[in-house]
Amino acid sequence: MPVSAESADGLCYQLAKACPKEPEVIPFKELEIERHEIQTLKKLGAGQFGEVWAGTLPHLLVLFKKCSTNVIYIVILIPRYTVS
Repeated sequence: MPVSAESADGLCYQLAKACPKEPEVIPFKELEIERHEIQTLKKLGAGQFGEVWAGTLPHLLVLFKKCSTNVIYIVILIPRYTVS
């Protein structure tokens, strides 16, 4: 909500709450899956940094990137029931 310059202490908007002192920690280790859990279906493309594949996890269709450093990044998760 815009406020007047006098009541916002120099800000364009009055802050509703203080900014957090430290960002929330994301437990990435809990999000990791084992390579053997991914069933590859089809290679979709390739580039300088790796290959893009379609595959499956239990109950999910996934699009993922196999990087040239042998690391896999899953970028899209789609509910499996949409696969025909």
